[in-house]
Amino acid sequence: LRKFLHDNSFEIIEEVDLFENDKYYQIIKVKVGKQLFLNEYEYEFGKFLIDNKSENLKQYIQQQVDNKKTILSNISEKDSDNVKNAIYNINVEIKELEKVLNKIEA
Repeated sequence: LRKFLHDNSFEIIEEVDLFENDKYYQIIKVKVGKQLFLNEYEYEFGKFLIDNKSENLKQYIQQQVDNKKTILSNISEKDSDNVKNAIYNINVEIKELEKVLNKIEA
């Protein structure tokens, strides 16, 4: 959504996030304007939420990391290229999520 907004000449001016009934929501306020984020993860998780060290975002990302680690622990180690690719991709996703967590915690 953020990338779409930027590609269509909208600028994000505010973001808030919350958990309700165990679901994570982000609310974005925009205006006409130009804006560009430097990192892909800013589009996915929200530059304002990251910069403001959102505790809700931190909790959400930690849940995602935990879910992916659970998936890894349940994958049987076969020699299949598909399985090896899946394990590699999940590990890459975990590293990206942990990078965002580090940014929030810094």
